[in-house]
Amino acid sequence: MRDGADRLACMGCRCAILWVVEHNHRARAFYRDLGGIEGPPEPHAIAPGCAVSQVPIPWERICDIATAALRRLAAI
Repeated sequence: MRDGADRLACMGCRCAILWVVEHNHRARAFYRDLGGIEGPPEPHAIAPGCAVSQVPIPWERICDIATAALRRLAAI
């Protein structure tokens, strides 16, 4: 995540959002720990007639992702 955030920042991005499957609780907890704030679940079509519920997790400041990732690494 830190490397991805750094690459996006180098490309001029100031914010980021990713989508995670609603029932993937481990991933959601990981992204929350990196400072992401979950939005409400939304259905997303993955094939004609088939949808999966996904949760948006945005960061208003992309630099917050790298900072939180470094904090996690330091705690290991």
